[in-house]
Amino acid sequence: MNIFMIFLAVIGFTIFGFIAYSKKFNNPYKLIYILGKKGAGKTTLLVKYMIRDMKHGWHIYTDIPDICINGVHIIKTSDLATFVPPPNSALYLDEVGMTMDNREYKNFPSGFRDLLILQRHYKLKMYCVSQSVDADKKLRDRIDSLILQSNIGNVIGVSRPIYRTITIVEATGESESRVAENLKFSSLFSIRFTWLPRYHKYFKSFNTPYRNPIPSKVVTNTFDIKTNKKKVYKKHYYVICRLFLFVKNFIHKKMRP
Repeated sequence: MNIFMIFLAVIGFTIFGFIAYSKKFNNPYKLIYILGKKGAGKTTLLVKYMIRDMKHGWHIYTDIPDICINGVHIIKTSDLATFVPPPNSALYLDEVGMTMDNREYKNFPSGFRDLLILQRHYKLKMYCVSQSVDADKKLRDRIDSLILQSNIGNVIGVSRPIYRTITIVEATGESESRVAENLKFSSLFSIRFTWLPRYHKYFKSFNTPYRNPIPSKVVTNTFDIKTNKKKVYKKHYYVICRLFLFVKNFIHKKMRP
C-alpha cells in the first residue's frame, strides 16, 4: 500500500512538474478570429479583451476609430503593411471582412503578409472580427483558433472557442491525398459569458462613415394611411375593462345564494 501511494505521488509530481515547466514555452502570440452575426457582441468582446490585456501590461492597438479607453492606440489597417507595433502588443482589427475582403483584396500587400508570417517573432498577438470567415486567404490560413460569438437577450454574450487543426485526407478513387483543416468546438467548460452592457460605454457601436442620404420621391395624392396610437390604447383599455366587469358579475352571480 505504501509503495502504491509513493508511486502515485511520483506520478503526480512528475505531471505537475512537466506542466509547470512547459508553461515557460507557451506561445501567447496567436491570431484569434472572432465571428458572429450582426449584433452578437463581437466588438464588445474585443473591448473586453482590450481591457483585460491592458491590465496585464500589453500595448493595445486597434483600428476601431471611436474607442473610448485611455492609452489605446488607434491605427489604420493599411499602415500594417509598412509598420509594426512594439513587442508585447495586442492588435485588435474590427470587421476584417471589409478591410481585407477576400475578392477585392487581390493585391495583398507583401508587408502585411510578412507581418502575419512573422507575428510570433514580432511578439504580437492579434484578434480579428468579422461576421463570417470571409477575409483574405492569406489571413485565414494563419488563424490559430476561432471564437463563435452569440448572445442571449442581447445582454449576455456567449463565446464558444473553436479549435483549428491540420489533418490529412487520404486519397480516394476520385481525389488525391491533400492537407485539410479540421474545426472542432471545444468542451462546454470553455464557454465564456459576458455581461455586454458593462462594456458599451467604451465604444460607440452605431458610429458609421458619413454617407449622403439616398435620393427618393415621396408618394402623394393617393391613399393616406393614418395611425392613432391613443385611440388604439383607449380601445384596448375599454375591452379590458368590459372583460373585467363581465368576470366580476359572473363570479358574483355564482356566489349568490
